[in-house]
Amino acid sequence: MEQSAASIENTGETATIATENPSAESGKHSVERVKKMSGDYGQGALRFLKQPSLAFRAGESDFVQGLITLIVYMAAFSLSIYFLANSLFQLMGLGYGEPSSLPFFSVNSRLFAASLVGMAICFVSLFIIAKAMKLQLSIKQLVAQYGNLVTPFAVVNVLAIVTGLSGAVVMTFLLLGISGAFVLMVVPVLYIYHLGLALMPERNVFYWSIGTGLLIMFISYLLWNIMLSDMWEELDSFLSYF
Repeated sequence: MEQSAASIENTGETATIATENPSAESGKHSVERVKKMSGDYGQGALRFLKQPSLAFRAGESDFVQGLITLIVYMAAFSLSIYFLANSLFQLMGLGYGEPSSLPFFSVNSRLFAASLVGMAICFVSLFIIAKAMKLQLSIKQLVAQYGNLVTPFAVVNVLAIVTGLSGAVVMTFLLLGISGAFVLMVVPVLYIYHLGLALMPERNVFYWSIGTGLLIMFISYLLWNIMLSDMWEELDSFLSYF
């Protein structure tokens, strides 16, 4: 009886270990998978950082790489401005007994949304021009190529986070201004120009590339008008109470 009880107890322990091991192994496998993905992304980012022109040959298999780079670019943009504003907020002592830091989520989410709108304008403009030129370009390929072209400027935005934390106003806005001007205007124009020369050299790609920049400015102008008019209506309704 004692032996049978001992064998039952050992069987129970073995079953417990067997049920616990799969969860532990799955967790370990997930960690290893994340490490591998981050390592692969780091190697790809370094490759496009050293030679950005490789992004023109990126295919749909590089979609995730380009998408992550775009997210890093927008996140670094919003974080750099938030950290700069927060450091100035703390330095000037505007809290007056309230929490001495700006609300992270509410401020940072709005900044991220603003950068997302700018990126969406670029993608819509690029897609419209590509379709007008009858270029064979899918959404995944567009994200892969344009996203990886942004890699050097994502690094610039990450550097702007450091200057934002240090409270360097001029340097932070200088870095963000340079990266924003290139990513939202220069890179799309160069992208269409290069793509047109490579796929359809018989077309007048110079004017198509110029049209890309004009379309981006036109859409941006319309959106800014809408946003400013909404802000003016809110301000007017607020002032009407006085």
